Amino acid sequence: MVLLGTLFFLFLQYQISTLTYSLVRHYPPYHSLQTDKAALLEFKRTITHDPYSTLANWDEAVHVCNFTGVRCGNFQHRVKWLILEDKHLVGLLPPFLSNLTGLQSLHIVNSHLYGIVPPEFSSLKRLRSLQLDGNNLHGSIPDSLSQLPKLKTLHVSGNNISGSLSPSLFRNCTELEIVDLSSNFLAVCKQVATTPFPSSIVQPYDES
Repeated sequence: MVLLGTLFFLFLQYQISTLTYSLVRHYPPYHSLQTDKAALLEFKRTITHDPYSTLANWDEAVHVCNFTGVRCGNFQHRVKWLILEDKHLVGLLPPFLSNLTGLQSLHIVNSHLYGIVPPEFSSLKRLRSLQLDGNNLHGSIPDSLSQLPKLKTLHVSGNNISGSLSPSLFRNCTELEIVDLSSNFLAVCKQVATTPFPSSIVQPYDES
């Protein structure tokens, strides 16, 4: 009886150790959240004007999951949502937001961000919604966005985006459902016009 009790205790201890290792291996909360926090603080440094003090609590002393506009997953292992709408922030849209590799939604809408849509956003493999409407972004939509396998929503209306749209975006992003490219300066190339996708869910965009 004592032997069975000892064996059961050792087995239970092994199971707990295995589970703990698995959690640490796949979800390193300290390192991941520190990486996310560093990326967000770098983004704050690029903001030159914050009229509503939206980012006032983006500080080293504050837990990143409590930053305004930031939401983490249920177990707070990664930042999953960055939602900043109608905040009128002025500054650069920086490539190091691509370090938020657990991000599912990135919405920075109706601000005054400038620069290009960073090609590095292709690192956001879990991203489902990218909304950058109503900013001052220029350049083209990077071909690398076609490497986002979970992308469902793409809104970049009301910017100064030009060039042509890569047909690979619609060919590779098989979950893409809603696209709004209106009020830009995009050219419609023949390959895109003949690419099969549900046109009823793609908002009209300007032809140059």
